[in-house]
Amino acid sequence: MAWALVYSVFVAGSAVWLPAEVLVVQDSVTPLVGYVLADDAGWATVLQEDDRSVVRIRAASITERILCLPAKQSVGSALAASVLVGSDAVLCEDVVRNLRDDSN
Repeated sequence: MAWALVYSVFVAGSAVWLPAEVLVVQDSVTPLVGYVLADDAGWATVLQEDDRSVVRIRAASITERILCLPAKQSVGSALAASVLVGSDAVLCEDVVRNLRDDSN
């Protein structure tokens, strides 16, 4: 099912009907911004926001998941974020900036 979603994302263009998230990953310098397509069998499959590549990350290495709004948000991600986060939604770039500031 997750691969069908990935296929539909590429066929449909840039519209993603999932909320964007900032993922904090152990031993990674920079948080990852993307869309979690699947989280099963100990792995998370993530569509990265910046280049739309798909990566698999060990689920146990994800220490934090923060819902956010991408700078170039699609109608789908805006709708998903407004339903899931409500008016407390923040831009992904602000979340990443705050995480970097906190680590320094």
